[in-house]
Amino acid sequence: MNHFFKQFNCMDSLFQSNDLYQPKIDKKIFKKHNTRDNAWIRIDTKVYSIQNNDEYLLDLCKEHYGKNIKSLLTSFDTQTQNDILHRLSFRYIGQLNPSSSH
Repeated sequence: MNHFFKQFNCMDSLFQSNDLYQPKIDKKIFKKHNTRDNAWIRIDTKVYSIQNNDEYLLDLCKEHYGKNIKSLLTSFDTQTQNDILHRLSFRYIGQLNPSSSH
C-alpha cells in the first residue's frame, strides 16, 4: 500500500465516528456544486465544501469541482498530500449517499 493511501485511511478513520451525525448528500446535489462560487469536491464518498474561503484549494481543484479528487491527490508528493488533507479536514460536510442516483 503506498504512503498516500495509508495517510488517506488514517484521515478517513478520523471522520468515521462523525458519519452518523453528518448529512447524506445526494449525487445530483453534489454534482451541481461545480463552480468556483459553490465548489464541492469529494474523496470517494467524503464530501468537502471549498467555496470561496480557500484560494489554494480552489486553484488546486479547479478542474475537479463536483468531482472525486482521489486521482488528483495521488499526483502530488507526500508533503502536498498532507497539506491538502489537513485543509480538507476542516471542510468536511457529509457523505455521498450511496443509494442516490448517478
